[in-house]
Amino acid sequence: MSDNAPTTYVVDIRDLLSPDVRIVHSTRRPYFEKRIVEHNGTYVLYRFHDREQMELLERTIDRIAGSGARVQAVQGRISTTSGDDKRFGNWIALAYLPGEKIGGRSASPASVISLADNLARLHSVEGPAYHALFQSAEPRLPHQDFLKDNGDLPPEAQRWIEESAARFEIISATQLTHGDLYASNILVGEDQSVALIDYELLAHEPFGIELAIALLRPFCLSEKNRKLLLRTYLRTCPVELRRSWKRHGRDFVFAAAARLALSRTRRFRNLRIQNFIVGAKSRLSPSAKTRSALHETYRKNVALIESARNREIYFRHIARAVVRLCLERPDIEPLQLIKESLISLRNK
Repeated sequence: MSDNAPTTYVVDIRDLLSPDVRIVHSTRRPYFEKRIVEHNGTYVLYRFHDREQMELLERTIDRIAGSGARVQAVQGRISTTSGDDKRFGNWIALAYLPGEKIGGRSASPASVISLADNLARLHSVEGPAYHALFQSAEPRLPHQDFLKDNGDLPPEAQRWIEESAARFEIISATQLTHGDLYASNILVGEDQSVALIDYELLAHEPFGIELAIALLRPFCLSEKNRKLLLRTYLRTCPVELRRSWKRHGRDFVFAAAARLALSRTRRFRNLRIQNFIVGAKSRLSPSAKTRSALHETYRKNVALIESARNREIYFRHIARAVVRLCLERPDIEPLQLIKESLISLRNK
């Protein structure tokens, strides 16, 4: 059976899967395939193994758009499981949004304001607590893993982290979060308006962790941008989120820094394993051309490993500094907490 693209869609997926289409980028994940293609325009294609997942993405995008956040609109879809069109499968096409990735320290105030507005609207979309939409692993708090990786923390610091984890039991975890707030996923248009792209890691979990992650990103390294982002966010978000941030902001900042540190730890370890395999293949390959290519990959990975290690150290220090400062001054404001954590890093 086949359901042809409804007339409300602007493209027919079958046209975007024809042999003459230029594939700009392609990647595979356990649950979907992704392509960026050019054919009378540029489109982002997702192919899901499960039709329900495809339909979930469309519904979720509609809900995000309904919140007022800027998203990649659905342009077409097809779901075919038998007959001549079986090869098409469950495909959905999204609009390709032009723009430049948000800057670091050079991020404009207008782009920071737009990002805050989009995040606040995204987080207003509700769903099942601690639930990932397109990943098998559900979102989890970083506290226990951070404690395992930081066994040298003093007892009072360990106790604070455990108490922070307990406080999350009363924090709402139903807000929709993007889950991948890298600069490359935050596009800035000519008018400095921001759009969030790439929705593979969408999940429902406590909004404040993602908000704090945004405050720790390079585009918020300046105190001015941090204040601007938080002020705009709190002015736009639902009142219950504003109250939650006021009450639990310190817990959100720790969880954000700990999660960022742990993600860099995983990346560092995975890259080391990958490079060990690349090095072994390079030594064993009888082909000089293959050895040369593998050696170049190995060299590039060394730089990535060093970068991951440095970022791990960076966020680990911030997380530990957050705990220390919270023990010293239990009522410290979240923005001041971030500021002093960054200062302690520079003074180290």
